Amino acid sequence: MRAFLQTLQTQAWRTMGARYNAARRLKRRDWIATFSIAIFSAIGIALAVVQKVYVHTGTPDLDNYITVFSVCIGLFVLVISLIEWGTSGSVKADALYRNAELLNRHQRKIGQILAESGEPSDVVATDLREAYEAIKESCSYNHEPVDDLLFQAQQRLSKEFRDDGKKDGKPKMNWIEGKWAVLMDQWSSAKTFLAFWLVIIVLVVAMPWGR
Repeated sequence: MRAFLQTLQTQAWRTMGARYNAARRLKRRDWIATFSIAIFSAIGIALAVVQKVYVHTGTPDLDNYITVFSVCIGLFVLVISLIEWGTSGSVKADALYRNAELLNRHQRKIGQILAESGEPSDVVATDLREAYEAIKESCSYNHEPVDDLLFQAQQRLSKEFRDDGKKDGKPKMNWIEGKWAVLMDQWSSAKTFLAFWLVIIVLVVAMPWGR
């Protein structure tokens, strides 16, 4: 029964860590989206001023290009706003964070029971298992595999993620795999918006100055 509770504590700890990471990832994604909308809106306004003040009738290509550029900027702002509205990243992040806090409290409770002398009873183990399942189900959102992978990378030197579950065992995830998990977490937050930024950079580079 003690071994079962140790496994249950590890499961709660792992789920807690993954959901903390999910909350951070969604918060970071929300910040990137807000930053992108703000910068794109500023660029759109700046283009309108540049087109009005500095573009002359002798450069029709540049005038037409800036018009198309402005339309693209406005479209990007609209698309990002709709994506984020549909994703509800902030709402999910708050829900996952609150759930992670409950799981953190629960796994500490299991640790306290394990620290006490004597063998835990079947009733206690059943109550703790049911409580863990109830806490998990109380959140209507779930973390992504990348969040759990990041947690394994963060805790790769812990005995729970070593061979045979021993402190001196070989980590199941090596250093390179750990760094790759961190990069994947960063990429998952920004990949959607990097595509928009790439298009903007290409449009700026291709702008027909002087024509």
